[in-house]
Amino acid sequence: MNARIHRCHILLVVIAITMLTAVLHAQSREMMLDSLPRCYDLSFGSWKIGSETLDLYQPLPVRIALTSKVFWQSNGRTEYWGIRWPTDSLRRVATWQVDGQDSLGIRLPSWWSTGLWLAVRRRGRDLIGQAEVYADYLPMDPTIADVTATGVACPKLPAIK
Repeated sequence: MNARIHRCHILLVVIAITMLTAVLHAQSREMMLDSLPRCYDLSFGSWKIGSETLDLYQPLPVRIALTSKVFWQSNGRTEYWGIRWPTDSLRRVATWQVDGQDSLGIRLPSWWSTGLWLAVRRRGRDLIGQAEVYADYLPMDPTIADVTATGVACPKLPAIK
């Protein structure tokens, strides 16, 4: 009987730790979301060309807006809608996710399965990191560049459907 009670206590402790971890992660994510500017001007460094040229990805985005509208949620991960400029029939939206206490991943699709991925971390009100072309084939020698996202005031944002 004591072994059964001991196992129940261990199970309750594991459940409590799991719930506390989820709550702390959610609070950390919310604090990060609240402290971020919502719009950024993008500047890219020199590109190291790999398997993909930049032809399919032009024009490169010059500004992004990160919204709090949920795009997708599963297994404790949440991806949010974003907007990019300039826009055209293929390049209207972006998505983004929190990838740690001070890091974000931003996806800027150019087509169904290709685009740019920005892996950035906070530096004050700005974001710095690396941009990489993604495509739907492997192996792929990445096309990469340094990227800086400077926090700016947001223009009036269009509605996201």
